[in-house]
Amino acid sequence: MEAAGAKRVICSCAHCYKTWKEEYPRAIQAELPFEVVHVTEVLVDLINEGKLHPTIPINKEITYHDPCFLRGKHHEEPRDILKSIPGLKLKEMERHGRWSYCCGAGAKIALNCYPDYADSIGKERVNEAINAADEVITACPVCYNQLRYSAKAEELDLSVEDISMLLAESVGIDLNKL
Repeated sequence: MEAAGAKRVICSCAHCYKTWKEEYPRAIQAELPFEVVHVTEVLVDLINEGKLHPTIPINKEITYHDPCFLRGKHHEEPRDILKSIPGLKLKEMERHGRWSYCCGAGAKIALNCYPDYADSIGKERVNEAINAADEVITACPVCYNQLRYSAKAEELDLSVEDISMLLAESVGIDLNKL
């Protein structure tokens, strides 16, 4: 990244964000020579600066799943993005924001080393989500995959979507053409 001249690294994955933001600087015992941000930080800034205009209504009730590696750092930005989308109604799960619950993947360690445990955590989370809304939004591809897997395993009619895709729809990007 440094050799490429990067001034900013934008991560769409909460796991990658944590690795770049915290683990690499700790491993090299120095600050990185570029800024590391999560995509939700960039998107909310673009909305607040008037450079991104979510104007197409999305008339849905949704809930939001906070990725573990964004919890306590970036739980307001996704909600600000969701609030900017006309027609969208956010219904929080019982455990949300700073007190959110894991999707079950557990930094992919639980998922890969303790699959039964991951399944039980995922089951609990998707059942909490379906009690709030028929669609859950997240800002992490690992959570996205785990929530989809858990909903299917539980035979729940729960849609799972990435926050960037939902925002793209509201700004008029035809996702079928991508």
